[in-house]
Amino acid sequence: MDTQYTIEPVPGYEFLQRTAPDLPSHASRYNGKPLTLNERFGIYARGYLIHAIETESDERHERLVKTKTITKTK
Repeated sequence: MDTQYTIEPVPGYEFLQRTAPDLPSHASRYNGKPLTLNERFGIYARGYLIHAIETESDERHERLVKTKTITKTK
């Protein structure tokens, strides 16, 4: 699955958001890769939260969702 992210400001953190006012426009640089805790906390330290938006374009995901029922025979 290709994960996309959005960065949104945290209410009440306007003072911190002044240090990186253009950070929400850079959300695309995190798309398609897993985020480290260091990256997540770095974004939060600037007064923003990052949210993942998962797209279901992967066929593998569809196979995992469709499971077979196994019955026991005696």
